[in-house]
Amino acid sequence: MLRYFFLAATILFSTLGAISQTSGEIEYEITRQISPDQMRRFGGGAGGDESSPMPSVITLNQIMKFNGTMGTVSMPRPGQQMGGMMMQGSQMRRFMPFDSKDFVDLANGKYLHYLRATSGEDTTTWYLNEEPFESPTDWKVEKKTKKILGYDCKKATATLKNTTYTIWYTTDIKDLKFSPLNGLFPAEGVILALESDEQAYIAKKIDLSTAIPTEDVTPNYPEAKSISADELRTM
Repeated sequence: MLRYFFLAATILFSTLGAISQTSGEIEYEITRQISPDQMRRFGGGAGGDESSPMPSVITLNQIMKFNGTMGTVSMPRPGQQMGGMMMQGSQMRRFMPFDSKDFVDLANGKYLHYLRATSGEDTTTWYLNEEPFESPTDWKVEKKTKKILGYDCKKATATLKNTTYTIWYTTDIKDLKFSPLNGLFPAEGVILALESDEQAYIAKKIDLSTAIPTEDVTPNYPEAKSISADELRTM
């Protein structure tokens, strides 16, 4: 009898360990360095308005919520933190009169970027750009490990746009693959920290106990017009 009890217990715990994580939230803190040239162009630093200089380092938050195979990625309005400026890649841009919603199709490995104008002649048409997840070709796993927010993480290095990143990722969150920065998607697992000389993403909160409503992560723009990445940049 005792033998069967231990056998049943082993099967039970094995089953529990295999249960997939289906809903949750990960919040990242982003820090980015702003070059002196960018500061001058937007009114800070040498030659700019010294009364309201821009910081040389900015801090933002990025939140990824998911339920099943869909998720969303959101950030506070850039104007609330940066005086009407926003980051686009490595460039500073004036905050444009657009409303945007970013979804994550985890099953098919792509972002869904929805955008519409909030001023001008057409403020009702939504546009959709689909951006596939991209992984580096030189992903290299190292022997070092550490814990981030209680999760065992492996160290890796990879290059994105001629910039080398140090990456910490975990495979403890079952069946979820995610990177806060496209171009650095791992073959498996979730990146909890990545850092280069110019920017860093670090997970500050992981909540896997709160159920995220399905409607919060499901796009509802059936008449959105599909556009290319070049068209999106032009807008």
